[in-house]
Amino acid sequence: MEKKLLTGNEAIALGAIHSGVQVVSGFSGSPASETIEAAKKFSAGSIRIEHSVNDLTALETASEAAVSGARSLVIMNQTGLNSVSGQLINLKNHGIKGGMVIACADDPGNVFSRTEQDTRYFSKYAGLSLFDPSTPEETYSMILDAFALSQEQEEPVLLRLTMRVCYSCACAETNIGVQAVKPCDRNILSFKGSKVRFVPLQKGIATGGISYAYAQEALYKSEIKEDDYKLLKISTYPFPETIALKFLEGLSEVLVIEELDPVIEDELVRLCGLHQLKVKILGKRSGNIQTAKENTPETAANAINLFFNIKAPKETNEPVEEPPPLPVRSPVMCSGCPYRAALIAVKEALEETPAVFSGGIGCYASPLRSSGTFSYMRAELKTAQDIQRTEPDILRFTFIGEKTFFHSGIQEIINAVNNQNDIIFIVLDNSNITMKEGEPYPCAGVSMTDNHAIRTSPRISPEKIIASLNVSALVKANPFNHNASKKAVLKLISHKNEHKSMHPGEHHGEHVGVGVRVLLFKTPYINADKKTRKAFIDISKCNGCAVCLQRPDCPAISQENGKAVINPALCAGCGVCIDLCKRGAVKLRQYKKAGGK
Repeated sequence: MEKKLLTGNEAIALGAIHSGVQVVSGFSGSPASETIEAAKKFSAGSIRIEHSVNDLTALETASEAAVSGARSLVIMNQTGLNSVSGQLINLKNHGIKGGMVIACADDPGNVFSRTEQDTRYFSKYAGLSLFDPSTPEETYSMILDAFALSQEQEEPVLLRLTMRVCYSCACAETNIGVQAVKPCDRNILSFKGSKVRFVPLQKGIATGGISYAYAQEALYKSEIKEDDYKLLKISTYPFPETIALKFLEGLSEVLVIEELDPVIEDELVRLCGLHQLKVKILGKRSGNIQTAKENTPETAANAINLFFNIKAPKETNEPVEEPPPLPVRSPVMCSGCPYRAALIAVKEALEETPAVFSGGIGCYASPLRSSGTFSYMRAELKTAQDIQRTEPDILRFTFIGEKTFFHSGIQEIINAVNNQNDIIFIVLDNSNITMKEGEPYPCAGVSMTDNHAIRTSPRISPEKIIASLNVSALVKANPFNHNASKKAVLKLISHKNEHKSMHPGEHHGEHVGVGVRVLLFKTPYINADKKTRKAFIDISKCNGCAVCLQRPDCPAISQENGKAVINPALCAGCGVCIDLCKRGAVKLRQYKKAGGK
């Protein structure tokens, strides 16, 4: 046995490698993004690892390997599971030869995504077995079990984690070829009471996942004796009815502590009704546990204290003065970000023209939240198309990055062209996945070899793809050239205005737009194109108007003594602030090396 300090994501990767996995694929979606990189680190080039362009491609890559007899692992988050659900259910019906595990990370509290989905419900809906670990140690051991069960049943198996399990660290005992444990043995029924009891037990606690760790901590710190309650931990699905019925024997009340949906709670209520057990089940539906967001050790302790009628311990420390509230701050992009420059150009070109912006998850989305729609990846493309039905006279802009373009943007542009939609796509291409720096992707012109070294590969150009889709207009601009970018936006807008037409018949005179127009903002990724110039403020010309501070919202620009100040350590030398200052107070200074004189 060897002990390793692992995060939950690393435990998935190492456990899969020790299980004999041969193919690992995934589309990086937090909180499971680091699993692919961990697999690359631990495997030392012994297995095939692919960064897929979307979740469906990742699933198909892994499923093809499993059907042919190889063990495979596919990694995604809960929104990715939605997009592959149809193919996954077909795969269950089709069957596989090698073991296949889908590691799916749920996101309580919407920290990384737009939904609080519970994969345990999908497991029941799809008829797939599921493992639900509560620690990184269990994650490592359960993935061994999951591969063994998948190969035995000849169908995929789900491994469900939540954010805290993904990112928490623990020392796990690792061993190649360790004996797998039967799924039923992963569920724990704990009771340390006397064999002969004159007063039957009254209370029990049922839990699972990370909430089990919270409950254990709360019980350890409390004055509650171990022989005063039963504790049930559910770690596998389908729900283990036999052990749950044994748990319910002799109880009058049960507190269920779980995150996201009341899955365990509903199953216990169903069993009580089916077997006519007079047990009161408390949990999310009774208001004892919060219905959304993450559980914490504190919320678990409060629920347990209330359940056992224990008063919360009084604070022994002297009261501490409340700190002042944090200042309100809008989301800020990195200095030198080309997305910021592109957004400024679009908004300034529009001025007072009515328009709606739609965007999805990505760096470019943050500034859109106050002036448009913000949705999950892919939905922003269809949202703008649908708005045309109700607001035909308003300009519609959709912003997508290069990752969304390859993920699903190509299909949506084709759909818009085919259905003669009137829409402007803004494609932001800096040849890099900005939020996942260095990730192999078609736009970056790099991929992984079989030994996981990064190699140069033919870059797939969004410009050439768009040009082949018969769009109405395609304009290319460098976002760091502010004036040229504004002209490019105005060109697409005027392109519409110059071609207004009246459509007879059923459209009742409503004007028909000129179709799909695409503005491609292209510039190198700022960290890949290190500039040896920095902006600075000419104090003699600065009047303190704060235009350079407010309009670009750049973290390198601040204000001191009523004058703008640029921090050279943060400035990326993009030059956008120079074009925005009408007084010519912002200038460039050349450096011998990036970051110093």
